[in-house]
Amino acid sequence: MARQQGFTLIELVMVIIVLAIISVTAASRYASKSSFSAELIRDQAISIARQIQISAMQQQQLACASLTITESLFGCATQQTSANYLTTTNDQVTITPHYFLNFNLLGQPLNAQGERQCMTGCEITFTASNNNQVQMCINQQGYIHSGACL
Repeated sequence: MARQQGFTLIELVMVIIVLAIISVTAASRYASKSSFSAELIRDQAISIARQIQISAMQQQQLACASLTITESLFGCATQQTSANYLTTTNDQVTITPHYFLNFNLLGQPLNAQGERQCMTGCEITFTASNNNQVQMCINQQGYIHSGACL
C-alpha cells in the first residue's frame, strides 16, 4: 500500500496564518514612520509656536519672541534650544511657506516691521516624504491650531 505524501489542511491553514501575521507586522513597521512624520512634526511645531507666543506676551527678556519658519527649520532662530527649535531634515519633512513672525502683547502675529500679519491666516503646510500633507494655522488674533485656515 503506497502512502500519500503532502500537507494536511490544518498545516496549510497554520502556515497561512503565520505568514499573514508576519506580513502585517512588517507592513506596519515599513509604513509607520513616514505616514505619521508630518503629523508629529506639526504637533511639535504647534507647541513651539505657542511657547514663543507666550514668551513674547510675557515680555520675557531671555526668551525668544520671534518665530522663524523655513523649509527645514521651525522655531526660534536666534536662541536654538531643544525646547524652542526643531529641524525637519532628518524626518524628511518640508515646511511651506516661509514666515518670520513676531508676537505683540496680545499674542497677535506681526511681521518684521511690527505690522499686523496673518490677516487671512498664516497657513503652514508640512509635507512628508510620502506626500502626506498636514496643515497648521495661525490666525490674525494669534490662535494657533492644527488644520487649514478658514
